[in-house]
Amino acid sequence: MVTASLVFGSLVAGLAPAQSAASKTTPSPALETAVEDKGWVEPSPDSLRALFTPRFKRDLGEFELLKSNEEEWTRPYITRDGSRVYVGARSGRFLALDPVEGSLIWQRRDMGTIGVGVVEYGSVVVLGSDSDLVALDRSSGETRWQLDINGRIGGLIAVQKNVAVVPVRPNAFIGVDLEKGEQLWRVQRQTPEGISVRGQATPTLDPTRQRAYLGFSDGALLGVDLSDGGTRWIAQLGKKNEFFADVDARPLLIDGGKALLAASYNGGLFRLNPDTGEVVFKQASMIRLIGLTTTGDPNLVVASYGDGQIYGVYPSSGKIRWRYRLRRGAPTDPVSIGGGYVMVGCTEGPITFLRVDTGKPIQIINLSSGVSLTPYHRSPYLAAMSNTGLLLVFRQGS
Repeated sequence: MVTASLVFGSLVAGLAPAQSAASKTTPSPALETAVEDKGWVEPSPDSLRALFTPRFKRDLGEFELLKSNEEEWTRPYITRDGSRVYVGARSGRFLALDPVEGSLIWQRRDMGTIGVGVVEYGSVVVLGSDSDLVALDRSSGETRWQLDINGRIGGLIAVQKNVAVVPVRPNAFIGVDLEKGEQLWRVQRQTPEGISVRGQATPTLDPTRQRAYLGFSDGALLGVDLSDGGTRWIAQLGKKNEFFADVDARPLLIDGGKALLAASYNGGLFRLNPDTGEVVFKQASMIRLIGLTTTGDPNLVVASYGDGQIYGVYPSSGKIRWRYRLRRGAPTDPVSIGGGYVMVGCTEGPITFLRVDTGKPIQIINLSSGVSLTPYHRSPYLAAMSNTGLLLVFRQGS
């Protein structure tokens, strides 16, 4: 359940201290001056405010015999017109809800293991159902088409016009024509024998070059043609003979598409030429990186790390501007929500909203079970699925 959405007196139990930035002069992005680490301080209640307030909650958790853990690995989705919230649960339920009151529009109870990503295309919503990709009618939930993809969806789906690029476990990506419900291509690499990071990187699509950038668990980053999946270049970012070589964070196109920022969990942070895959620089010290997001500031990106830290990073050099630390658990991918703020979830703790320029926490929403995937934001709504199967929907403003 929500233990404290706006009650700041109980915040200390749910998060770790953030580095103090209020008393410091914010460094100029052009100078790329790293913030001096003066330790960690607890955020004071009067420094926090409500960016989002609760609208409704719906418990989708069901009794499971011999359940060994509590995790939910389907991210909610809010439609572009704001008329629906789609959410799936590990029980195989998939629901369409009204985002204002939470009333049920329709539901399916026969979807099996639902994939990580959910997207919309025209009059259908597209999601994974066991080893199939399925398109459901937005109005009724009836199946419009179904495609066997020989694996379960292990990451978020990216869409360019009528083409979806879908991460398929354990180590593949496919291109799908959403109009026809047909597979266009498949790119697959051998799964490494060593231990790898759970989940897959979200593909990045480049409409200018008509390419997709795909990260694999063997540490390879590929630039492929969006039309047929043909490989244009391969960059080996991870140390493939060691554990956790995964390119697990979504690659970022930066500098107006002139550069590509990517990371391997055991290899560090890389800046590449998106035309050739050539490495421009490497920060080998920035290992355990699992998530990246651009911000409103072209001179700053935000990165989350498997050791429970969030960094503000200069993309031109990989230097750190600020850092924020969770008390326990692993962070989800960070997501920029506009207005100078970034959001990050935690597997064993709160949803935290940070200022992009300083990393200072602005709002903390404490969850008893944490989230495995970043909550979904589409202004003015925010939807989060807790690991116990509790859907929480918030609205921006008080």
